[in-house]
Amino acid sequence: MPLHKHPLFFIEKGAFPSLQELKLDLSERMEIWHRHFHDGEFFNKLRFLELRHLSQESSISTSCFVESLPNLEELVVCESYLKDPSSIKEAIEGTSHELKVILPFSRYIRHLQSLDVSLCDGLSNLFTPTIAENLVALTKLKISNCRILTEVISDEEGGEGHVVAFNQLKYMELDRLARLRCFSSGGYTLMFPLLEDIIVNRCPKMKFFFEGPMEVAFVGTKFMRLSEFPELIGKWHSGLNPFMSSWQLESLVVDKCSSFINAIPSNLMLVLKRMRSLQVHDCEPLEEIFDLEGLEAMDCIQVLPQLEDLYLVNLPKLRQLWNRDLQGTMCFNSLRHLSLYKCSNLRHAFVPSMARCLPNLSRDGNKGV
Repeated sequence: MPLHKHPLFFIEKGAFPSLQELKLDLSERMEIWHRHFHDGEFFNKLRFLELRHLSQESSISTSCFVESLPNLEELVVCESYLKDPSSIKEAIEGTSHELKVILPFSRYIRHLQSLDVSLCDGLSNLFTPTIAENLVALTKLKISNCRILTEVISDEEGGEGHVVAFNQLKYMELDRLARLRCFSSGGYTLMFPLLEDIIVNRCPKMKFFFEGPMEVAFVGTKFMRLSEFPELIGKWHSGLNPFMSSWQLESLVVDKCSSFINAIPSNLMLVLKRMRSLQVHDCEPLEEIFDLEGLEAMDCIQVLPQLEDLYLVNLPKLRQLWNRDLQGTMCFNSLRHLSLYKCSNLRHAFVPSMARCLPNLSRDGNKGV
């Protein structure tokens, strides 16, 4: 606190030795910390920190405080008017006397596992590539209700040919970001090797996710909904050249894709070996589900070996499930549930000779045939 005001706590080295969770609502220009302190001497066990109503005036002292937390795992910043972290830098005394990007996203938070940012209306972007590279432990990222955020990673550093890898990130949620255009427009390679869940909700101006190689970014994703990634939709049939023998994708939803004639292109048929669930609905021009052109008969035996659930809904022009006659070669041994609804142009799903290749297909209420 300023000298003319009284602080809430007078603390010395070793204070709060067991504190693990701290939530602060900073009214007006309240500061977290006053006077000099040494890294690692205070709040050694703090793992969770939530900051509300953080002001720009207190952000330098807040940055020093956050950087001093050696075991911080989860940081929540909300209802705070913060400016673009890449555009405002302050000289903060440190061991190397270098310029450090101010909070909320210091380049030195290497233990952080979860980051939740909401209602921060001054942010136009969240990270620079340098900051993103140093979030080496981040497993969960959630951004919501930031009114002027246009992209998550800015490219003011000129990252052409550079690699930005979120090596531990498993969950990402982008929610109610009215001006978000993309995750990043940078020229570098973006990688999410462990990403399992992506949620993009109410981002009306999002035109693409990333301008770089999309197969690199999504090869480890376990759940994907194509309608939420406009740029990926554009590359789904022609722009993706898988470099790995198998993607990690387990569940795929294809909906409201007005340009699709088929749902799964032939160049991806052999890499979706782990896919268990496929939902295709509300794609008016779609005529077939699987594109098998160019595949050999032996290849077709390996197509979608783990597919268990297939849901086809409101596909008025659907004529067939695949565009080649593959009697006796293509099997769906793992298929358990098949749902067909409002597919008025579909004459048959399988020919009689394929019935023996559906040993596990069950009749189970709405989940069956």
